[in-house]
Amino acid sequence: MKPMSQLLARVAVYLMFTLSVSQIATAKVSPEAIKTSTDNSEETPPENLRLTLIVVDSETKKKITAKVKVLDMLNKKVLFAKELGDTLKLNLAAGGDYRIVSKADSHLFNEVEFNLAKENLGPDVKITLELSPIKIGMKLQLKEVFFETNSAKMLEESLAEIQEVYELLWEHPNLVVQIAAHTDNTGTHDDNMELSGRRAQAIVEVLKDKGVPEKMLAAKGYGETKPLLPNTTEENKQKNRRVEFIVIDIL
Repeated sequence: MKPMSQLLARVAVYLMFTLSVSQIATAKVSPEAIKTSTDNSEETPPENLRLTLIVVDSETKKKITAKVKVLDMLNKKVLFAKELGDTLKLNLAAGGDYRIVSKADSHLFNEVEFNLAKENLGPDVKITLELSPIKIGMKLQLKEVFFETNSAKMLEESLAEIQEVYELLWEHPNLVVQIAAHTDNTGTHDDNMELSGRRAQAIVEVLKDKGVPEKMLAAKGYGETKPLLPNTTEENKQKNRRVEFIVIDIL
């Protein structure tokens, strides 16, 4: 019979070996290890999207020759700036923010802005830009003109679209236009009328400073009196706060 001390020593060695194997097995399937492996994996870079653009007359719906600019707003780059007589096909990086501006002879300019990170437009982005013939009564919403809250001070990002208005008036010196500003229904009627009037006048002053003759320009504030939508949601109110360019005479 072996001494008791030898038996105890063998039992201790067996227990130590069993514990070591158990610890190794647990480490192989630990959630922490799986998480680390997943976090360090490389993401597949996004593929380009395909833009297809045509410019048409808003009345005839037929293609027209127009000057087109495609701008990458995130990287401050002009991706395309040429006269377009047919269909434009252009690759756009997924997740980008883009602005397209188009203008043609005897037509109001038009633009569209879209963010591919926020809008699910699919792999093929198809856009038809309609340009309205210049006629008395035609209007264009200036979608990229913004002001500080409760103020007639324009934000710097508005200047690009004001430049488009300036170029249109410079190319058509026989136009008389009204800059019409609108608010939502927040606040009193008198305050809204006063604020919208000051905002319209602020745009007129910028155009005059650029060299547009005063006789071509008129400013009018409509306050909350001409909403596009009921002022029942914040989204609707945002759409009702707007500036429009209206042809009121052709000399």
